[in-house]
Amino acid sequence: VTIHQPSPVIFDLLDQLILLKAGKIIYLGPGGMEPCKHLAALGYPYRQGYNIAEFLLETVTDKAASCNFAQEYEDSEEFQKQKSQAAEIWEEFVHQTKPGDALERQDTRRLPPKRKASITLAAHAEQENLEYYANSPLREIFVLLRYRVAVKWRMGWFIASKLAIPILVGAVYSSFFNSLPKNFWGSFTTAGLLFVTVALAGFLSIAPLEDFKGEWPLVLRQRQDAYYRSGSYVMEKILQEIPYGLMGALGFGVITYFIIGLKMTPYAFFFYTLTSFTVNMVSTAIAFGVASNIHIDFLPQALCTVWNTLNILVSGFFLPKCQIPKWWGWLYWISYQQWTWSALMINQFGDQSGVENAIRDGECTASFDSGSKCSDGMGSLLNRLPMLFQSAGMNANGNQCTAMNNFTLAMFGLGKGSHSSQWLCLLYASLSLPIFIGLFWLGIRRSSSSRQ
Repeated sequence: VTIHQPSPVIFDLLDQLILLKAGKIIYLGPGGMEPCKHLAALGYPYRQGYNIAEFLLETVTDKAASCNFAQEYEDSEEFQKQKSQAAEIWEEFVHQTKPGDALERQDTRRLPPKRKASITLAAHAEQENLEYYANSPLREIFVLLRYRVAVKWRMGWFIASKLAIPILVGAVYSSFFNSLPKNFWGSFTTAGLLFVTVALAGFLSIAPLEDFKGEWPLVLRQRQDAYYRSGSYVMEKILQEIPYGLMGALGFGVITYFIIGLKMTPYAFFFYTLTSFTVNMVSTAIAFGVASNIHIDFLPQALCTVWNTLNILVSGFFLPKCQIPKWWGWLYWISYQQWTWSALMINQFGDQSGVENAIRDGECTASFDSGSKCSDGMGSLLNRLPMLFQSAGMNANGNQCTAMNNFTLAMFGLGKGSHSSQWLCLLYASLSLPIFIGLFWLGIRRSSSSRQ
């Protein structure tokens, strides 16, 4: 511990003391009055009743002092004794095969066996001649959460900063898209809003990326000193982001969902929030995975932006699957944004999340022509398209709103095949999470190991 100007009570607690001046040791030994005796022997007696710590600091920093304290310490018998002890300890360490045991070797040319890192507990590592960590993985995660995350949770401004962006963005969107009708334009706008909900998470993941980059030098030093395992740090970062992702999903969802007027069933709202949380966590894991493997200042942000843009292009909103070039077809199937947007679309326009009372009672049909925006001219014709297509096999039971929902899903190629279930789409999207967490772990382990 480094202590500047300790009080007398704290100074009395120091069993051993090191005094430095200009980066050189001028005293190393017991605490208490021993350093005063050392200085008294050099011609600087202690004044009774004076704060020992202040006396030591004033004496060694006195510009008028002509004594070379560092040289006097090196010429002392105590220094020679300590140097000899250090040499013996080092010699024992470099020739040991098991921690604490010195090996009497017949062949002095034989190098000590190389010890490898261990993922086991200390007792087993001691027996197997392995380097080991002081704590178990669960204990490491607990300590990291307690001393890194819990401290932040006691800062009101920090929690507010995590909620401010999704709430602000949700308020802006709600001011544009409030009370959308159920006609063609309203359904198409709703599809766009659901798409923005997914795409926004990818770009907002830059914030935790910057937080990770800021603490990266400290992580490297702590990993080199075997403070914790790579997996423990990765789990701490992911667990830290879970409440932030949930708060972001709730903050954005509560505002936008009810003001815009998405499907008013508890099932649909729960699934909407769960999907928003999933896409937040996957986006954060991607940012961590990229940043842990690439340490050029600007490159992780650039790569995350490019990756999000590519996911947007193959999401199915701008281009249907049949229009995506063959050389980008693979990305369509692994795109987490494509699967989460598909899940939200089926949740909103399908029947799996329940049927709104307004549709069941026929009340939503009034928004097609009465007071709805863009209902004149081309809008009126487009509003009738679902009923026209109903005769071609879209079963809507004569309900115009149901026909519009079926038409919207069919327009984007959803509701059938691999996109027939909203939960299946969400499952496919969530499969990206363990992949990028694994990439995150690999980057931490590779980067910290290469510097040891």
